[in-house]
Amino acid sequence: MTLSSASPRSTTAPTASAWSTRRSSSAPTPPADPTEPGRPGPDILRPRPVGPLPEPPTEADGPSPVNPSRPLAPGSGHSAPFEGAPPAVNSSTPGNHGPRQALVHGDRLPVALTALTVVTGLVDAISYLGLGHVFTANMTGNVVIMAFAAAGAPGFSLLASLVSLAAFLGGAVVAGRLELALRQYPRHRWVCISLAVEAVLLLAAAAVAFAVPHQARYPLIVLTAVAMGIRNGTVRKLAIPDMTTTVLTLTVTGLASDSSLAGGTNPRAARRVIAVLAMLAGALLGAWLVLHHGLGWPLLISAVSVAATALVLLRVPAAESRSA
Repeated sequence: MTLSSASPRSTTAPTASAWSTRRSSSAPTPPADPTEPGRPGPDILRPRPVGPLPEPPTEADGPSPVNPSRPLAPGSGHSAPFEGAPPAVNSSTPGNHGPRQALVHGDRLPVALTALTVVTGLVDAISYLGLGHVFTANMTGNVVIMAFAAAGAPGFSLLASLVSLAAFLGGAVVAGRLELALRQYPRHRWVCISLAVEAVLLLAAAAVAFAVPHQARYPLIVLTAVAMGIRNGTVRKLAIPDMTTTVLTLTVTGLASDSSLAGGTNPRAARRVIAVLAMLAGALLGAWLVLHHGLGWPLLISAVSVAATALVLLRVPAAESRSA
């Protein structure tokens, strides 16, 4: 029997390239996964989930999955926007009371806080020059004055400073309660109501000053300190950078430490300078009024200014929603 002259079958295993050729001819190639290293592919080939979108995270879920380093803004399912960025939050949405969220579009809130800073200068002039060397808006200075009075320095009253501090703390408690009670309403309404309460207290103080100009020291201390405590509690929850409306220490510090002279980039330099000038202008006007016209007129101007600011903030969201 003659053997065939054909070459014997090879006993070696097929190479990887041979297997690749056979697989490509026998089965379709799956779409490329753009997340797999070395296999770029268009995003359109990735499978999309079918069904309703998942619920946004809440405060109980912890940090936002978008950026775990940024905490969730209270009352919303989104992480708090970074400092200085305009967050995309509808001001008419209930519950948006978190810090650094937009109250209104544009720069209206910083302008309103600048007006309130002028009022603080007025109140500081009223309290220090007209109520016997006591502060009702600036508790740092008030605590220092308490120490001066306790040491026996002439011209300072420990009782007046204690009354001012207690009334200020009461006003701050009221601010926290207002924010909690109005959390289900649009955020601008909470701010406007807080400012309205402050305006009413300053208006009552003006009425007392006109009625009994020489016998109203402690009633005026209580009324103005409660009003400024409400203001501080409200502005603190707003947490607008460099716009505390009552103190300038950190503002002036940032102006210098973030300057180009210190190797910085001068962030929000204009806002910081304007805040300082606003406080200076308010104190200058207040001092002139107190020295020449008594306490009634600067208190009345303060009340009207705060009320006008509240009305402007109250009307802005409705006007913008109609124009949108």
